[in-house]
Amino acid sequence: MIRRAWLLIWLLGGIGLGSAWAGEIAKPGKIKHVVVVWLKQAEEAGRFMALSKQLVDLPGVVDYSIGPALPDKSGSDFHLGIVVTLENRQSLYEYLNHPKHRDLIAKMRPLVERVVTYDFITR
Repeated sequence: MIRRAWLLIWLLGGIGLGSAWAGEIAKPGKIKHVVVVWLKQAEEAGRFMALSKQLVDLPGVVDYSIGPALPDKSGSDFHLGIVVTLENRQSLYEYLNHPKHRDLIAKMRPLVERVVTYDFITR
């Protein structure tokens, strides 16, 4: 498996895709930090959202949205979605490592069954 991964990296680098991808990541742009949350108890959504909204005023945050998942036929079973827009990659690093963020994560952790995060650069 590791051999295949190295082969893919070598091939992509050899035909120029590796460096093109690295260049794309290096370009400036706002960052979207997306968090999908499954709660241990759905009734705790209000409490979780109230705690989460305390992160709105952290440095680098341009926009902060949180809300419940829409029920759909695909079987999506998460409870809450959060989208944080940040100034740049440095702002994301500072946001994730900010003492207030770390403290609130510790307070929210007992309410959470599962969390998935995604980060991407906007153009």
